[in-house]
Amino acid sequence: MNSTSHPQNLDSIRFRCEIYGILSKIFFEPPNNEIIKLLRDKSFKNGLFEYFGNKEEKENFDSIFSDMIKAFDQEPTDKLITDLSVEFTQLLMNPNPRYVLPYESHHHLEESSPAGFIHSSDVLEMYNGAGYVLSEKNTEIADYIGNELGFVSMLLYRLSDDTLIDDERDHFKKVLDKFLKKHLFMWVLGFCDKLEQTARSDYYKFWALILKNFIQHEMNNFNS
Repeated sequence: MNSTSHPQNLDSIRFRCEIYGILSKIFFEPPNNEIIKLLRDKSFKNGLFEYFGNKEEKENFDSIFSDMIKAFDQEPTDKLITDLSVEFTQLLMNPNPRYVLPYESHHHLEESSPAGFIHSSDVLEMYNGAGYVLSEKNTEIADYIGNELGFVSMLLYRLSDDTLIDDERDHFKKVLDKFLKKHLFMWVLGFCDKLEQTARSDYYKFWALILKNFIQHEMNNFNS
């Protein structure tokens, strides 16, 4: 039986749901006091360590995390948030020399992906089939990185419900597996590499590393 469908692994599903939800939020808005408070929580950092497979990766993660926290301590919070808001816009919102395309369809087009061309409507079709409705306030298209991460978080949230009947659980599990394999796994690692290379702040380098290693861990444990 797949680990994500076994009742005894509900805690793991809920943790994954939370991480995907946090990552989705990171790519939808600049940092705020809530996120900075979360990053100062040692238990959050320690909980992420399992997603770094070897000593070198852990040391790199720890170094970037430490530098980020030092920057938090050295700058007034308001100035820090303002500076990171500017970088958020440069990296993810407005086309400019430092813009990292945060859309699956553009990645496939740029990289001549073996998955072939993916249109945002392909992603939207999966959302609709699972009952996932994008907020009216959400101005991004379906294959935006934040939307795709949010969709996976929603599916895991549904799978974390221990009252689900088997048919419902099987349905959401199939949708999750298909979406990860056909969409998220096909492009996010490349996106993370570009984001880490382009970001100037330790804050966005940190989140690029977190997302990359988390998704790599998910891929390694897919259907295990």
